[in-house]
Amino acid sequence: YFSIQNLPLEESSLLSSIFLLALCHAVDLKKPGAYGKVLAKFIAELKLLQSDKGVETDLLNGQKFILRACLCSLTADTLAAHEILGFFSSSGANKFCRICLISKTNLKDSTTYIGTLRTSELHEQHVQEVERRPASAKLYGVAGRSPLASVMHVPEDSVFDVFHDMVGVIQMILKLTLYEFIMVQELFNVNTFNANIDSFLYGKPDIKNKPSSNFTRKMLSSKGFTLKQYGSQTFCLLRVFPFLIKGVSESNKHLKLVFLLQDILKIVCSFELKESDIIRLEALLYQFGTQFHEIFISPGPVEEENMCENLDPTDGSEDEDVNSNNEDTDAENEDDSDDADDPRPRRRRRIVWKSRKLKKGINKIHHIAHYPQQIREKGPIIRLWCARYEGRHRIFRKHSAVQCNFKNPPKTMARMFQLSTLASFLERTAPHAENVTLSKANTICVKESPYCMLLLNEGFREESLIKAVEFAQVCGEEYQAGLFVTLRQNDSIQPLFAIIVDVLADTSNPTRVFLVVNKCRNCALSARYNAYHVSNNFDQTNILVNVQNLANHRPIAPWNPLDRTNNMEIYLYPRTLSL
Repeated sequence: YFSIQNLPLEESSLLSSIFLLALCHAVDLKKPGAYGKVLAKFIAELKLLQSDKGVETDLLNGQKFILRACLCSLTADTLAAHEILGFFSSSGANKFCRICLISKTNLKDSTTYIGTLRTSELHEQHVQEVERRPASAKLYGVAGRSPLASVMHVPEDSVFDVFHDMVGVIQMILKLTLYEFIMVQELFNVNTFNANIDSFLYGKPDIKNKPSSNFTRKMLSSKGFTLKQYGSQTFCLLRVFPFLIKGVSESNKHLKLVFLLQDILKIVCSFELKESDIIRLEALLYQFGTQFHEIFISPGPVEEENMCENLDPTDGSEDEDVNSNNEDTDAENEDDSDDADDPRPRRRRRIVWKSRKLKKGINKIHHIAHYPQQIREKGPIIRLWCARYEGRHRIFRKHSAVQCNFKNPPKTMARMFQLSTLASFLERTAPHAENVTLSKANTICVKESPYCMLLLNEGFREESLIKAVEFAQVCGEEYQAGLFVTLRQNDSIQPLFAIIVDVLADTSNPTRVFLVVNKCRNCALSARYNAYHVSNNFDQTNILVNVQNLANHRPIAPWNPLDRTNNMEIYLYPRTLSL
């Protein structure tokens, strides 16, 4: 896919503003030189657009316009990015990073270390050296020349994918943390954690992202770091994780590591950032890398699989799913056949799990260390994450089962994609009208509204008509009574929250959506949940706020701890930073 970066945000945020570049069989891309052949026409046209000549087009008023464009960035998951940019596989190369020259030894010694940055000149030297001596490919991490090298700066214009990087890091940290809490410290068990996932009240914004309650002791003790959760479920699980665990102190080092990861994700997923936010991100990444290395990286060559040992015989009822096949028990019975006549009942050996240590560094944790630099160069990289582009896969999933071209399926699928994109443009009846959806609207006159004075101060007339709606969906976010929003304020670093009382819309311009809100009181950050604790006693003064003027456009659902003793406790967790 490709997208145009200098369109208005209202346009570039639409899925229909993501266009298809090429579609081919994945198997064909494994052949040598396949990327060059697939992208040949695109590269030829891009060279023309990048030249002084450009491409001459006719405007609607009959005037001539010279169109010029350039390729400013490329984003993909690690495997795809290394293939198309000519880097060696990250698992097989000593210099695994496509941005810097860090080695696996450096990563093992320090999680926060960043090597010498790759530049276009240095990368060209490595490519020429690999062409002369192919054996040096693993040394430099360069497999060959990229077909895109003639139209972009390969190292500098490559952007890490926030989606795949953060999903991998989050699942790894949560799995290691749950392993420590459940298997080693035995603070709670898997069944309790699964029950908490099912019983927690996520609220309207996160109910579709509810994590799957599929955790088992076998999963936590297995190799690898996947949790069998989708990306949206993974992000939701990280946000709600402190609310799902009991018996864990706020000073626990594993829980503090989770809090650091929450704060990092909150900054990385923000669409607008200040320099102070990037500086804070650098500090958080350093703390996270240092604590992760201290807790999980082994100083010596310790094997990951040596995580448990057998101690004195005790009741092992809590480990039934680990030894469910009874293979170890059967083998032990064969060796102790001489004790078959012993009248005493046989007791199973209890497995005592040791804290898990990793024998090498994690590539994706190194990737996020480059985020501050890339944000300064490219802007908020959340706008370039792959999850947004993968949203366009829906068209292919919808039509792939009904298309009847078995000789050249990509041709038919590409045609369906282009027709769908064209239809989305033709169906637009008003600018940005498709971004707003109103539900169960009740049209009333302003002078009959209980919020008459607020509406008059906003510029409405008494005879104007407004719509009182049950909920309004604006740019994918749903606003309804009972949810919370973040208001703008200039005199405090703490966010100012307000609860939505009613939702109104302008009948003459449905894209103007207003919220009637009441401010919250006693806002403080909880050290146990890393969320803002607000009082249930709200300011009763009504305030009218345009959705476009919110400090954070994402509504927030109130969360309550499962072990709460006071039903009045309300915690708010914003998913991104506020303006």
